[in-house]
Amino acid sequence: MEEAKLTKELCIGLLRAKADELRTGGEERFPKRADFSEREVVAIKAFFGPWPRALEAAGLKEPRSDDRKQLNREKRIRSKRRRIEAMKQQKKRERIRTMKRFTAILLTLILTVGMSCVAVSADGDVNVYVSIADAAGKLVVAHETVKVSDADGDGSLTINDALIAAHDKFYDGGAEAGYGSYVGDYGLSMSKLWGEENGGSYGYYVNNASAWSLADPVAAGDHVYAFVYTDLVGWSDAYSWFDASAKDASAGDSVTVALSSLGYDADWNQVISPVAGASVTVNGEASGVVTDAEGKAAIAFDKAGTYVISATSDSMTLVPPVCVVTVAAAGLPKTGVAETSTFVFAGLAVLAMGAVLVTVSRKKTNEI
Repeated sequence: MEEAKLTKELCIGLLRAKADELRTGGEERFPKRADFSEREVVAIKAFFGPWPRALEAAGLKEPRSDDRKQLNREKRIRSKRRRIEAMKQQKKRERIRTMKRFTAILLTLILTVGMSCVAVSADGDVNVYVSIADAAGKLVVAHETVKVSDADGDGSLTINDALIAAHDKFYDGGAEAGYGSYVGDYGLSMSKLWGEENGGSYGYYVNNASAWSLADPVAAGDHVYAFVYTDLVGWSDAYSWFDASAKDASAGDSVTVALSSLGYDADWNQVISPVAGASVTVNGEASGVVTDAEGKAAIAFDKAGTYVISATSDSMTLVPPVCVVTVAAAGLPKTGVAETSTFVFAGLAVLAMGAVLVTVSRKKTNEI
């Protein structure tokens, strides 16, 4: 028998009935999306938009006042200002980062390393890593390599280009179906991520530093992380990350990761803190390992393969961190990102020593 079509009035009735049921059962909370079937949730969101608006329409929650809207706007403005300050601090390290990337590219070309950890193609495109968390807080793209070109035609390679490339590669229907952006008061901003349109509640970071806009540049080897806010009321989603986004190991080894999160103090200054008591997951499954007071955890791997480490917390809403571990069979050499990075930094040290010797040589020549 075909199910009756859900109308606006029926949806309101469903919400009110669930609220009465919760009160009768002694639960002091609002109805949640998880309390309804997928068909009912789709209908409710279609009529009322975000879930809080549906609760307001059903008379279960006080409507937002204009004062609260203004407070939220001021909060977002303060957050933008903090991001600007963080970007200024990040600029101080750009020269070192640029030198590292240049050295990595140079050594990769000279020594023909068998992977494109930091790769630049002949046509100006670059390879970056992209991670994406969807509206359910699920890690749907985990530190995947994406070839970035100037997709939006603005003459530079940006976060926007990276996310377009990631959706084209991994989202069913491509960027046209799953991703959107627009130019607003704060520059190029996001309107859709992984198929979710929620009025602009998204976050995006480059190398674990908050970005100002989607027009921020990306370079070869950068890690772009974009996520959909899951808490659209309290905005409690905390960006979190491991000490490395990729590591290598051999079968039988244990890999140690350190988990941190970004927060703010009473004066809205950014604070980085270790995340204690978080449950570590491997390929989406609980591992039984919990982070200690310093945010550290050790995970053992018995078999060769590629594993995605993440974490969840009962005490805070974490944006899922990501670390991809490549485990080689016992007795075989490790060939992943970790060893390549070690080699790159060793090469950087050699080049730095060469630069010092050249400087000294020129100085002696001038003295003669």
